[in-house]
Amino acid sequence: MSCRVFGLFLLFLCNAFPTSTAQDGKKASPGLQPDHSAEAFVVEENTDSFSFENDGTSTRDSLARVRMQSDAGVQRFGLLTFSYQKSVETVEIDYIRVRKPDGSIVATPLDDVQDMPSNITREAPFYSDLREKHAPVKGLSTGDVLVWQCHWRQTKPLVPGQFWTSLAFSHDGRTMAGGSNDGMVWVWDVVTGGECATFQACSNQVRRLAFTIDSGTIVAVGTDKSDGEPCLRVMHREVTSGVVKSLVTIPSKDWEVTITGDGRILATANSDYVGDVQNPGKYDVDVKLWDTGTGKELASLPGYNKPVYALAFASDATVLATEGELDQIRLWDLSTNKLLGSISARVTTVPHLAFS
Repeated sequence: MSCRVFGLFLLFLCNAFPTSTAQDGKKASPGLQPDHSAEAFVVEENTDSFSFENDGTSTRDSLARVRMQSDAGVQRFGLLTFSYQKSVETVEIDYIRVRKPDGSIVATPLDDVQDMPSNITREAPFYSDLREKHAPVKGLSTGDVLVWQCHWRQTKPLVPGQFWTSLAFSHDGRTMAGGSNDGMVWVWDVVTGGECATFQACSNQVRRLAFTIDSGTIVAVGTDKSDGEPCLRVMHREVTSGVVKSLVTIPSKDWEVTITGDGRILATANSDYVGDVQNPGKYDVDVKLWDTGTGKELASLPGYNKPVYALAFASDATVLATEGELDQIRLWDLSTNKLLGSISARVTTVPHLAFS
């Protein structure tokens, strides 16, 4: 009998955070509701349900509901894209529907969906099998509510009998580590495929894994709780001996995290909605850098007025990229913690960033 683990995760996308926390940290009055009228669109629901099997295969069911409030929102969601890796997974769209203000429904014919190779697959077909299903939404206008449901199925486990949420290779290429949704980390010998070790890194999801430059230590970043409050727990563990060199707690609500390739520096971004009727669309945003070995805060990067959805370090850990000001990607010099400049992404939200 298969063992299933189900989880529901409410993903707060773009500029819609339906919380009711006042600026001073006190609960807002019952009559005050966040004002999102100035936003291009509002994500009313985005729910993912995951099912994991004992053999390492899995299913992800996704349901989303987005209200269009301007032409910019219509442009952003006029074409839906669903990515999948052909060799190990499939994606199926159950339906795409537009609910009009009068209650009528306009359904997008699934025959209109196009399955095509992604840009990276077209440029390097021998190294990538990433594909995309493009769905042009029919009849979408300002004031409409767009609803879609789809599901991904991982048909081939990367390693039979295991599933995880984070992966990393050592710098010498000899060792691979995988972290799971229950805080476990597995370590494998890449040459033999044999399992080297398993250990508990945290009580919840392993968010990021990295190896030190000498490949001798694994750095695991996971979600945990300290005195009942959400936090990040960072463990440094020697690969060969299994000795835990350090275990630190970082007080972060864990909206977004990333780690340098050598595991030395952690970046976190926390975005809390603190707006009210008098100050609609206001967010309290913290972007911080941390020493993973000591848990010490290294820097706080200022100037954010909107939620930060993506973080990425350059491969040499000299620059941090952040996305959090509509279409602006900011680049920070980590030697001075000063802003180098910004890049226009030409889209409303960038969910992922990466350096070459």
